[in-house]
Amino acid sequence: MRDFSISNKIHIPLIASIVIGMMLVLVSSYTSINKIEKEVYQKETKSLQVYLKNQLASKYDISLTNAINIASNADVMKALEYDNVAFAIEGLDKLVKNYKANTHLKI
Repeated sequence: MRDFSISNKIHIPLIASIVIGMMLVLVSSYTSINKIEKEVYQKETKSLQVYLKNQLASKYDISLTNAINIASNADVMKALEYDNVAFAIEGLDKLVKNYKANTHLKI
């Protein structure tokens, strides 16, 4: 360091400390971004799992309601009583037409 001028003796350590500082900031930013990204993914995963669970519960409730409705249908009960499939087909056809007319489910 004896051969360096005063300005070089100041500038070289200053530039080196700036470069080291920038590298530390970049490393810190990179690790922080990775951590935040993982947290966001975990949070979104939990949110989607709750949504899926609620949707499945809703489908279960609809299926249960439909099963109860079909089981209490007079034509279906008559078909079971007389062992005649035609009664059940008639009753379920009326039920399907009613669902198509009064719900957003068109199939």
